[in-house]
Amino acid sequence: MVVLPLRWQGRRRSEELRTLLADRCDEWRHAWAVASASSCALELAGQEASALARAGEAWLEARTTHGTLYLRMANGALQALGAQLLGLDASGSAGLAEAIGRRAFADLARMVATTEATPPRVEVLDARPIAGLAARNGTLQLAWSLGTARADLFADAALCEALLPSVRQPTPALASRNEAIASESITLDAVLDLGTAGLHDVLALRPGEVIKTRLRLDAPLHARLPDGRAAFSGALLAEQGQRALRCTDISRRETR
Repeated sequence: MVVLPLRWQGRRRSEELRTLLADRCDEWRHAWAVASASSCALELAGQEASALARAGEAWLEARTTHGTLYLRMANGALQALGAQLLGLDASGSAGLAEAIGRRAFADLARMVATTEATPPRVEVLDARPIAGLAARNGTLQLAWSLGTARADLFADAALCEALLPSVRQPTPALASRNEAIASESITLDAVLDLGTAGLHDVLALRPGEVIKTRLRLDAPLHARLPDGRAAFSGALLAEQGQRALRCTDISRRETR
């Protein structure tokens, strides 16, 4: 059973790969000294191209140690490409043009798929469906054309990775909760609820006066977080000559 990856090439990455392969197509065009003034066009497939066989088409496979490129030539593409390379009328040189076109397409597949010093092995395939050429399997699908010659390129996920390695961000090491918060600090507000007093009593307040409340001396103080939530309750006391709070109750909150 063949297990296929489930992944997609992102839009930016697909464009970067297209640009890289378009440069290789231009190198191939210059190497073959195309007689016509047409330039190679290489575009991302707008819709997922079908890998099913069609009448009159031909398939090439360029296999490397890292991945595979499949090249599907449309009906008549071999003759059309060969005629353009020869600078001849396709109708008058069918046999020769087709032979030249087949060789040129094989060389195109070889140049596009090369990922190392050893060139890929290029073979002719039967016109049949090939598994794993869907975009959901990480395959990059491109539409190639030179004048009237048209073809589809399918670069599988492994070849795409070899051509343009993904930049993987290092994953930070996980730390325990205590270690993660050890260097952090927070400000807590201690609030003592003294009850209520009349407005007249407050306005008549003078230094030295004592305000008696309804609260007991051991009434708890509440420490609150900056957002107003209660953190804990405690009692006011003295510790080594400084005011301190003894925690008597911790507010339990659900952690989300």
